[in-house]
Amino acid sequence: MDGATTAPRTIRLGLIGCGVVGTGILRLLRDNESTLGQRLGAPLEVRRIAARDPHKERDPVVPLGLLTADATAVVDDPEVDIVVEVMGGVAEAGTLLRRALEGGKHVVTANKALLAEEGDALLELADARNLDLYFEAAVAGGVPILRVLRESLASDRILALRGIVNGTSNYVLSRMDQDGLEFAAALAEAQSAGYAEADPTLDVNGGDAAHKLAILATMAYGTRVHPRQIDVEGIDEVSRLDMEFASRFGYVIKPLAVARWAEAGLDLRVHPALVPRGGVLASIGGALNAIYVEGADNTDEARFSPGERYGRVYQINYLRCIFCGLCIEACPTRALTMTNEYELADSERAPLIYEKHQLLAPLRPDMLTPPFPMA
Repeated sequence: MDGATTAPRTIRLGLIGCGVVGTGILRLLRDNESTLGQRLGAPLEVRRIAARDPHKERDPVVPLGLLTADATAVVDDPEVDIVVEVMGGVAEAGTLLRRALEGGKHVVTANKALLAEEGDALLELADARNLDLYFEAAVAGGVPILRVLRESLASDRILALRGIVNGTSNYVLSRMDQDGLEFAAALAEAQSAGYAEADPTLDVNGGDAAHKLAILATMAYGTRVHPRQIDVEGIDEVSRLDMEFASRFGYVIKPLAVARWAEAGLDLRVHPALVPRGGVLASIGGALNAIYVEGADNTDEARFSPGERYGRVYQINYLRCIFCGLCIEACPTRALTMTNEYELADSERAPLIYEKHQLLAPLRPDMLTPPFPMA
């Protein structure tokens, strides 16, 4: 041996999507280049970037010479080791990630819709090819809940998950509660502040939260959960009057995603819910996300994260979850019946119980057991 040291091999990244999140990834790679290299034992380098419009004016952090409109070229590039997907959508993104895995590339994605719809097939493909598929950032922004479920709580039996996993819905309901705004005004404010998309349908109708709950429940209970198995209500019919009545009785309305183990199977729901003002989740305001986990053996725990969709703090926490992979909702109080001290369910349409894809039985309000303490 002559004592010479071999330079560490560079980890080469291909980025698919260069919007707000993609640009944030590039900024964090630049700002934390030295720290990330030390932690990984090798430098990270972006080799190709796919963007729908390569000629669009962009942040100076984006290296224009790496841009291409051909996402397939990024996936097929032999100079790319890891494909990072933040473009969103299901069909096109799914095709690209399958191609990446089939081509022997590791994948990091924040695409909750794709994972909820096709995650099992992608995981099977990754496993068959002995590749890694990481998706920590797909659920609840910067809350590292998936890693907690997969690793820290692997020896425990999860009794329940309750969480606020859609920052837009939480922001809207928080503004209605705190300042007496009607739904339309609160939503318009959220859009103006950058917390809601121009088309906020998936946020306010519960669809986004259902995708995230499907991933959470799959991880927590070891059975494939599809979004269509989740009983979903949005927040778009919650009124200022509902908020006033809830407050009068000591509650606040929050957009909860609930997965609960019941004797007949899994109780899976996304809907606005009455939460006591002294409860843990009642204090999560604005665009924050939070997950509350109940284990059979471990102490209850709650995890919180900034959820500002376009805010700097949100980007940092959200992108840290992406780097974890790189480093290896209408409920008007009227006509509703209180089924327990935390949640509301329509007295005429109870949630459904599912186990391993099979519908077993409806869960009647009188079958609900008392909730676990949240404070």
